[in-house]
Amino acid sequence: MYTKVLIVGANSYVASQCLPGLKFHDSAVFLVSRESIPSIDPSKINQAKTLKLSNYEDSNVLNTLINFLQLKSDDNLLVINFTGSFGSIESLENLNLESFAFEVNQNLIPFMVLSKLISTCDSGLFLSFAGAGIGGDNLEVASLSYLTSKASIVLLVEGLDNVLRLDGIRVGAISPGAFPSRMQKLVAESENTSAVSMERKRQALKTLESEVDPNKLISLLNFLIENPDMAGGRVWSANFDTLKTEFPDKNFGKLRRVY
Repeated sequence: MYTKVLIVGANSYVASQCLPGLKFHDSAVFLVSRESIPSIDPSKINQAKTLKLSNYEDSNVLNTLINFLQLKSDDNLLVINFTGSFGSIESLENLNLESFAFEVNQNLIPFMVLSKLISTCDSGLFLSFAGAGIGGDNLEVASLSYLTSKASIVLLVEGLDNVLRLDGIRVGAISPGAFPSRMQKLVAESENTSAVSMERKRQALKTLESEVDPNKLISLLNFLIENPDMAGGRVWSANFDTLKTEFPDKNFGKLRRVY
């Protein structure tokens, strides 16, 4: 189906839980991470090639990725972006605006680089992660830069999909649910009571102590990989959405005002 698969952020906890269960068939797989050795054994994923890439703000990153993939315009490319920087835990009152802007860019620049990358192909699917409770009742306000980044990505997903789908490329987002990741550990251990409530700390501790079950997220990823048109322009919830190819509401998975 896809000639090549690019996994970015292959060292993340969520990636390590999901990658063994994803179905890439005979696609050539490429893993990119900020560390030299991805958490998942590359030999178990179609002899995947690996690349260490620590600075997405570098002007040469796009060319580096194109050369790493040996990308051709007629490739049907699948990109899954697991990258995410939680940023500073701080209240609005004490927020450092320079740090805020830097942290937002840490999340948005990789997303835009990968958007530019897939736009060079004739066809493909780009999946990124929304997180931060976007589209649900539990918005993550402990890190305002993280919340800003993920909210921006959801709207960018719809906007870019509206443009790129005309060229055979779909862009979608996934809300994976809470995992016992570094992000939850930072919240659970935070002593900043002005930014993290006791209830939020309890939620984080509960997540850290819970047994990991990535099956819902794996099922969603495999469903969207097989059905790119269902991914396009939408944010999907791994925990709450039913995997089906028809919906009565055309605005399913999109941020809309409800009257």
